[in-house]
Amino acid sequence: KIPPPPLPDREVGAGDNWPLGYLWRHMDRSATWPIVRTLLHDVLAAVAPRLRSREGSRPFAFLGFDVLLAGDLQPWLCEINANPTLECKRPIDREVDLEVVGDLLRNLE
Repeated sequence: KIPPPPLPDREVGAGDNWPLGYLWRHMDRSATWPIVRTLLHDVLAAVAPRLRSREGSRPFAFLGFDVLLAGDLQPWLCEINANPTLECKRPIDREVDLEVVGDLLRNLE
């Protein structure tokens, strides 16, 4: 395994999540993000007709998309989690999870 580039004030291992702010400092967001968005849009368009809400619940889903960026920055969808874990086992996980939940709440407004 090739270790990830070091992050200032963060301990990061191979396969760890990165806060998006750090990720965008290491790559061209304007080139990478549209490709990731298209991938996720296409996947959601394919599965959305099969998603159903539970009786008595609101039609809302919090899905976790695990996207791997290859060395050439090609995104690969690894999995979709219907119940993503927000366990915050390590400090880097806590930071990423708080960023995700904050983004979710801002987008619900």
